[in-house]
Amino acid sequence: MGAAKHQSNLPGTLKICNAFIAFKNQEKMGLKKTNKKEYEGIIAFLQLPLDLQGKLWPLLTSRSKLIISILECLCNGPKTYEEIAELLDISTRTARQYCYAYLKPFPITKDYRIQVGKNEKRSYCHRTLYVDLKLINGYAFKN
Repeated sequence: MGAAKHQSNLPGTLKICNAFIAFKNQEKMGLKKTNKKEYEGIIAFLQLPLDLQGKLWPLLTSRSKLIISILECLCNGPKTYEEIAELLDISTRTARQYCYAYLKPFPITKDYRIQVGKNEKRSYCHRTLYVDLKLINGYAFKN
């Protein structure tokens, strides 16, 4: 009887757990987009000489460090979300969310990379992102 009662509460418990997980996911996805002040600070940082960037790096917020790291990944050629995630040691879903939220004000070039499957009957299309640091430096003076 105790087992039957325990099983009858299971669906309600699952609903509560699922609601809690959904709430936590919404909380995580509520990433604050890059504002103008933050954008200008990152642009100014990227225009500094490398030795000065190295000295100032510890003073940056973790969010700014992440944005700069993503931009540096993208300036070395087009990257898929999977490649960005691998380089930054984060999940692909997290990389996609961060890129969507944090890279809005930057001049990012979006494209696709087509990959043919092993049997050559199916091809896969992957979104790629690319940024040219020269464009960012020129873009900084327009805004």
